Amino acid sequence: MKKRNLLLMVGLLTIGFVACQKRENPKTVDTNTEISASAKAKINKLGFSAAGAQKVPGGYLVEGDILLTEKILDENPATNLLNIAKTEHYRTTNVVKGLPRVFTISVTNLPAVYSDATNLMIERYNQLGLKISFQRANTGTIGDINVVGFNQGPGGGQIVLGSSGFPTATGQPFNEVRMNTNEAAYGTNPELLNLASVLQHEVGHTIGLRHTDLANRAYSCGGQAVNEGASTVGAIYIPGTPSGAEAGSFMLACLNGGNRTFNNNDIVALNYLYGTTTPRIFGYGSGYRGQEYSFTVYGSVLGDTFVWTVSSNGATITSGQNTQTVNVILKNIGGTAPYTYPVSVLITSLDGTTRTATFIAPSKYCGGNCPV
Repeated sequence: MKKRNLLLMVGLLTIGFVACQKRENPKTVDTNTEISASAKAKINKLGFSAAGAQKVPGGYLVEGDILLTEKILDENPATNLLNIAKTEHYRTTNVVKGLPRVFTISVTNLPAVYSDATNLMIERYNQLGLKISFQRANTGTIGDINVVGFNQGPGGGQIVLGSSGFPTATGQPFNEVRMNTNEAAYGTNPELLNLASVLQHEVGHTIGLRHTDLANRAYSCGGQAVNEGASTVGAIYIPGTPSGAEAGSFMLACLNGGNRTFNNNDIVALNYLYGTTTPRIFGYGSGYRGQEYSFTVYGSVLGDTFVWTVSSNGATITSGQNTQTVNVILKNIGGTAPYTYPVSVLITSLDGTTRTATFIAPSKYCGGNCPV
């Protein structure tokens, strides 16, 4: 992921395969980027583009944000690599196994704002009710995923802001996320939501998500179109996600700073990989009563049918009564605060089994101005 700022191309996120290590003082990294012809040949053999590849500590930075170690370069690529031609959600061949599981996350030798951002990132994932969840490691211990710092200034017109890797063959999440503490990365006063968004993206890699726009990084990064390819880690399409370009995905390769969390199709992808059999409804919208809001149920599978209902308190279904997403106009229901709007869905599977879910939409869904 990269951020563009005038003439400076700033690389935000790096997918990597790096060793877990502590740093009392994040090490300043050399930005010499020259690589050998033999290394370029190995990069190409793995299915990555060597155009613009850079030599960095621990390996080679390819296609803007993918870190390959010497060990990875010496691997023999799979003989049947997937050719990517669209902008969709993709996973790696290896995913996290042994569900349900709770993973611990530690933050080592970083300022407090990185710890706060990690807590926010954990909250965002756990709100989805997946079969994987996260919690902070006990004080003084290293978690299943350790967030550490490194200090690397700009080089070759880019600056790396973060790196992580993909799950292991045994089904473990990658064990480290690196965050760049150089002032050129996040400034002298890193912004909480921006850090949380980068961490959220990097943790997405640790559990097996690839970039949404890996088929054409120019979609979010600009410049020349580059296809990251499948490589030896795989790029397997996640069913139910869009085949066209998708703005706002938290797994886009580039981001112009600010806050970016899960969009609807990000949640579809995560539920496909790690979803729960207990359906959950999420509501989207802002404004005042009389406006339209969307409610989507997750935790369903292909072949499920849907029947939505709303309370008789003035709410009206406008479209989608028999689809995964329903649109509803919420009106003044009267009564006493907190002015809730029960929105329910009945899900019927192909084998005839049924499940239900109910979303209690609070007063914030009419801007906090639901009059009595």
